[in-house]
Amino acid sequence: MIFKALIPVLAPLLVGLVWYLEGSIGNGLRVVGGMLLGSIASDLLLAVSMCTGGATWDNAKKYIEMGHEGGKGSIADQAAITGDTEGDPYKDTASPAINPMIKILNVVVLLMVSFMH
Repeated sequence: MIFKALIPVLAPLLVGLVWYLEGSIGNGLRVVGGMLLGSIASDLLLAVSMCTGGATWDNAKKYIEMGHEGGKGSIADQAAITGDTEGDPYKDTASPAINPMIKILNVVVLLMVSFMH
């Protein structure tokens, strides 16, 4: 978990350091800015997808247990229970955890740019 938590801290530092050591500060700032924009855009879409996907799996189990598609105890219910087991962590923990990761990445980039410029 420690290595995974260090990714949003180390990734912009390594990208910025490579371009800074190359001697092209202007391009380094553009590259880090592009990395930041790409990360925000892709993480936002990932968070929305995880939140809605997890909620869909959860609601599918509730729908089946109300008596649809064979009802409680059916093969569809067993599959929905498996989906709900994946869906709950998706919507409750993984999706909200992306927001602090984006914030950490932003803070690291802002601090790094202030030192580079």
